[in-house]
Amino acid sequence: MRTDRGPLLRMQRTEAALNPHLTDIAPRLLRQIHTADWHFLVFEYVKGRPTDLGVGSTDLERVADTLTILYEQLTPAPVARTLPLAERWSAAPGWAALTDVHRPKLSRWAAANLPTLLAWEHRAPGLVSGDTLAHTDLSSSNFHLTADGRILVLDWAWPASAAPWVDTAFTALRLIGAGHHPADAEYWAASVPVWSKATPDAVTAFAVAVAGVRALRCATHPAPHLPGLASAAERWVRQRLEAPRLR
Repeated sequence: MRTDRGPLLRMQRTEAALNPHLTDIAPRLLRQIHTADWHFLVFEYVKGRPTDLGVGSTDLERVADTLTILYEQLTPAPVARTLPLAERWSAAPGWAALTDVHRPKLSRWAAANLPTLLAWEHRAPGLVSGDTLAHTDLSSSNFHLTADGRILVLDWAWPASAAPWVDTAFTALRLIGAGHHPADAEYWAASVPVWSKATPDAVTAFAVAVAGVRALRCATHPAPHLPGLASAAERWVRQRLEAPRLR
C-alpha cells in the first residue's frame, strides 16, 4: 500500500493492529515492511479455497460454526478504539444521502418506498450497537476454507464494534447474493445460535441500512460488482417489509 493513500492506509494499519487478537481465526501477520513510499503486510500462506455460499453448498455448516467462533472469541471487542458500526452508519447514511440527482437511479420499488426506508434507516444505528467486534465484510472469498477443513477469516480492514448477530446478518446478505431466497437465508442464519439475539425490528433496520449504503454507492461510484450487491440487499428489504412476521 502506498503511504499517500490515506484512508486505505489507515485500513491496512487497522488490520495489522487487530491481527494479534485473531489467533486461529485468521492468517498470522508475519511482519510489516515500511519504506518512504510503501507499507506492506506479510501474512502466512495457508493453502485452501474460498467457501461456496450457494444453494446446497456443503460449506454452509462450517460457515455457521465459524460465525459462532468469531462471536465467542471477539466478545467483548478486544480493540477498544474500533469505530462502532452505529457511528459509521450515523456519519455516512445511505438513503438519507441520496440527492435529487441520484434518486432517478433507484429502482421503482425503492423510489416509491423511500419515506419508509428513511424511517427504518434512522432507527438502524441504535439497533446494531453492541460490544462484539464484527468483521462487516464477510464474502465467500473472505471465508477461506483450508486444506484441513478449517475456515480462516481474511481481510480485517473494516472491523467495527456491533451487536453480536451483525456478522451473521452480513453473511445472510451474501447468501442472498449467491442465489438463496431471503427467507431461506434467514432460516440458515437461525442455525447460528447468536442470531436469536436479533429482534425482528433490528434485522429489518439492518437490511434497510445496508441496502441504502449499497444504493448510494451504485449511484455515486458505479462498479461492476455493486449492482448485484445492491439487488441482494433490496430483495431482503422487500422480504422484511412485505412479510414482516417472517424472520
